[in-house]
Amino acid sequence: MPFVLNRLIQMIIVLFILSFVVFMLIDLMPGDATTRLKMENPGIKKDDLNRLVKLRGLDRPARVQYFFWLKRVIQGDLGYSITYKIPVKEMIADKLITTLKLAIPVLILTLAIAVPIGIIAGIRQYSVFDYSVNLLAFIGFSVPTFVLGLLAILFFAQYLNLFPPIGLGTPENDDWLDQVQYLVLPVLTLSFYDTGNWVRYIRGTLLEVIKQDYIRTARAKGLPEDVVIVKHAMRNILIPFITIFALSIPVLFSGALITEKVFGIQGMGHLLYDSATSSDTDVAMAAFLFIAMLTLFFNFLADILYTVVDPRVRIKGRKG
Repeated sequence: MPFVLNRLIQMIIVLFILSFVVFMLIDLMPGDATTRLKMENPGIKKDDLNRLVKLRGLDRPARVQYFFWLKRVIQGDLGYSITYKIPVKEMIADKLITTLKLAIPVLILTLAIAVPIGIIAGIRQYSVFDYSVNLLAFIGFSVPTFVLGLLAILFFAQYLNLFPPIGLGTPENDDWLDQVQYLVLPVLTLSFYDTGNWVRYIRGTLLEVIKQDYIRTARAKGLPEDVVIVKHAMRNILIPFITIFALSIPVLFSGALITEKVFGIQGMGHLLYDSATSSDTDVAMAAFLFIAMLTLFFNFLADILYTVVDPRVRIKGRKG
């Protein structure tokens, strides 16, 4: 219990520091608060504008404005988008669902392909299969996602006419099969890129583990190779695997920015880019806050899972 409480306090402190720094950086961008308020309310009178500026604390230094913003967020008010003319809370919820439709299939497909291929490549080191996998993995994580996306659109949508090029569904069509067709190309693009990283990571970690003394001991006892790999080797690569897995979840939400732009998907990555470039402060801060909270949460979850897969972590924590 003290461990959980300490981690929660650390998360709050880190979140406070990060949000303050980002708020200061956004304040340095071109444009002032008065201009943004006029964009929110084109017909606003000067007296009303001045009163609204004072109410939101926008006539004060940026560090004071931050605490006005923080107070609103704690009260559940994420602000109003000057670009989309709707409350930020509604926008975040809608964009989050859109990104989940993309992120979940990418994660499932990536792990389903990368885990078995990475294991086989590690077991069959220096084989033809291993060299082939390394070549494809190198291509996968070396080519930028926007290039992969454009090639996918050119080949599968333009030449073969198999899948729609952009968007997330035909207008006024709620059929889930229609949405699946639109998701195929962006999911394949992100999965191909992520699979290359995962394969090389799993292969490299497995190669380090199977050189350890306890693996040699297990083999010397006459245990079958599949038992040695599954029961001994795989268990000991779970901790670094959990770390990478936990960090990959927030990356899927923020890192899909370029892919969402290429395929015209209005998700969290697209929202983060548009809000930052248009100085839509409330939206940019809310999107950043979500990504930061997601990163901290999954790091915390990874620490909890460590104690499940490795009792030594739990024992060490009790002694400390």
